[in-house]
Amino acid sequence: KKIEDVFTLPKIVWVNNFDEEHLEDFREDMEEAHQTGQEIIPVVIDSFGGSAYGLLGMISIIESARVPVATVLHSKAMSAGAILFC
Repeated sequence: KKIEDVFTLPKIVWVNNFDEEHLEDFREDMEEAHQTGQEIIPVVIDSFGGSAYGLLGMISIIESARVPVATVLHSKAMSAGAILFC
C-alpha cells in the first residue's frame, strides 16, 4: 500500500440525523467510502432519530452498496436510528 492509502482507509460514515438534507451527505459519504476500495463500510449511528423518508433513503443506499456495510451503534439509536441499526 502507498502512504496515501493509510490516511484514507477506512472511510467511516457517521449518521446523526435522518432528514433529506443529511440524506445527501450520507450518499456522498457512502460514495467516498466506495472509492477508497475498503472491504467493508462502517456506518456509525449516534442519533435521536428523524424522518422516515431520510431513513428509507439511507436503507436504499445501503442495499445498493457494492461492498458489505456494517452498522455500529456509538451512543444512541432512537426511532429511525434503531431501525437503521437493525
